[in-house]
Amino acid sequence: MVIADIKYKYETEKKELEIALLTNKNELNAVEIEQAKEKEASQNRYLLLTIIGLALLVAFTSLLVIQVQKKNKANSQLALKNQQVNKQNDEKELLLKEIHHRVKNNLQVVSSLLEVQGKNADEKTKVSIVDGQSRVRAMALIHEKLYQNENIASIDFGEYSQQLSRQIASLFPEKRNIKIDISTHKIALDIDTAVPLGLILNELITNAFKYGLEKNGQLQIALDMIENDHYVLVIKDNGTGLPVEFDLKKAKSLGLRLVNRLSKQLYGSVQYQSNG
Repeated sequence: MVIADIKYKYETEKKELEIALLTNKNELNAVEIEQAKEKEASQNRYLLLTIIGLALLVAFTSLLVIQVQKKNKANSQLALKNQQVNKQNDEKELLLKEIHHRVKNNLQVVSSLLEVQGKNADEKTKVSIVDGQSRVRAMALIHEKLYQNENIASIDFGEYSQQLSRQIASLFPEKRNIKIDISTHKIALDIDTAVPLGLILNELITNAFKYGLEKNGQLQIALDMIENDHYVLVIKDNGTGLPVEFDLKKAKSLGLRLVNRLSKQLYGSVQYQSNG
């Protein structure tokens, strides 16, 4: 009886131990399963984040590529427009040069017509025609300088003054020893300023050669900028000068009246001073 109780107790403890071991095993399996699920979920999250990251990278790269393509397209269009604008500017510049060249040629034709007309004229008329020719040549020289320059918008007034003074001096061979000093500090003038100022210069240089200067005289021409877009033109000679009572504003000669009129056109004024 005692043996049977011990055996029963042993069997019972064995079954309880087996049940405990099975329970522990089940719990361990459950933990392993839970850990596996968590690991799988973590891997899935990592995979999802990786996919999202790749998707964002692809989207950003695509956007960047699109932006670069748009920028390249815009740059290409801008470059094409710039080429078209440059081509149009070159064509306009060429056209303007051609216009200045034709104006210069037409003014030379006018000068030639005046010369032909003056051959049979009386002395007083011949003087007027020569003066007219000189004015026409002064304007023609400006257009010649413009179409010869790379910059057709303006001319170097110093170079123009040199050529104009030589041009006028050639009309007075008996005064070829006159010394001409020109100082303009590389001032460039547009055509709207150069034409009237060139005519003023032509009149005053011509008058100096005609009436003021002796054979060995001196003529000084200076153009200075006194402030922005404001200039002073000084023409000085060591000739006999004009009478004390002379009033430049009331001058009756065509040349001096032209000087007064052109000065007003340039919003300037004329002053005469004698040191004699």
